[in-house]
Amino acid sequence: MGWWRRFRAEERWALVLPTRTQVALTWDSYPRHGMFFSTTTTLGWWAAQTAVATGLNAMPVGEQHLVELCEDAGVGADAIAHAQQIWAWHLDGKLTAAEAPAASPSRAVLERIEATIGGCVATEAWCMVALAEALPPDLPRLYVEHVDVLAPVERQLLQALSRRTDVIVRVRDVVDAPPLERLFRPMIEALIADGDWSGSQDPPPDDARARQALAEVLFGDGPAPMAGAERLRYASFDSVDEELAAIAARVRALLDRGVWGANILVALPDAPSYRLRAAQAFAGLPLRMLFPAAGAPAPTDGGVCVIAHADLAGRTAMCTLVGGCEGARDAEPAHGGFTRQAAALLPSYLLDAVERCVNTLHLSAVRGTGDAHRSRLVRAVGGRIADWSAPIVLVNAPAAT
Repeated sequence: MGWWRRFRAEERWALVLPTRTQVALTWDSYPRHGMFFSTTTTLGWWAAQTAVATGLNAMPVGEQHLVELCEDAGVGADAIAHAQQIWAWHLDGKLTAAEAPAASPSRAVLERIEATIGGCVATEAWCMVALAEALPPDLPRLYVEHVDVLAPVERQLLQALSRRTDVIVRVRDVVDAPPLERLFRPMIEALIADGDWSGSQDPPPDDARARQALAEVLFGDGPAPMAGAERLRYASFDSVDEELAAIAARVRALLDRGVWGANILVALPDAPSYRLRAAQAFAGLPLRMLFPAAGAPAPTDGGVCVIAHADLAGRTAMCTLVGGCEGARDAEPAHGGFTRQAAALLPSYLLDAVERCVNTLHLSAVRGTGDAHRSRLVRAVGGRIADWSAPIVLVNAPAAT
């Protein structure tokens, strides 16, 4: 909260966060931040809203809308896969079918969509590129927080904004911490290489040493003891759909046992295969929040929060369920930017989950993409909780009978 005190809402500072759920969580947990910022948003969301307000675009295309356009193009069950590939191309700056790789089947799908709508698909990435080339005259100041990675189009817009208005990018750094806490440095180096930026460093936070020690225990190269292993269950899912179904079933079981929904937190990878399936998987559950916020059902007081891995920082819950813990989603396009799929970021998210879980922590993953990582995770977390009063359960699938 101390950093926010240097801002005033009347000075038109906009707080830019990585995900829409993080925006909603910030309003939910810290309503007074409105005293310091005129608006709270994500970079893509701001670009889409500004494009509409300035007449650059009438209706930005979201991920779910893009899936529907792919379905209309006649690809059937493959619509999600094509949509996430097209979304990835847009984040990389390939905004038309002509710029997409010729050998990709998704290029033909994009061509059919462009022919149907009579032009380019105006995603948030399209809006960011359009604004970077023609910024409106009246711009807010931007304070960018909790961002570790920028996609090419996001970096392009941020550089353009930095030449026209005040922009502050603040990242978390822990002095002498393991590399997992310093993954933002390539982003900072890329910004400095193509812009006029100055930097300063905060003093280490009060928990810097404790966090570094926890990181080394959880993800260091040395062997970890198996203490606490009797409190671990390990299995594997064959697909994201099976994993989400099992997580939803676990949430229902907790609710049936009388656990209040507000005490249950579900964190999933901010990746298309999870985002585009989450609404169906959690249908019928009382939800307070479902990432991404756009298209989510009406919030229920005391409902379950379904958030992104990136939103785990500072979130405390009685029961925390973290899906997609294999860290490697090789079958998906390599997204940059606020999708934050980089496998190397997962340990940092799990540090937050382990530190903040009050009662039970459930971790799940999909078979075949990260077995070695998960085996080490089992050993490391088991060692960490040897003297931890709360049980930890690694849940990937129904336990074998």
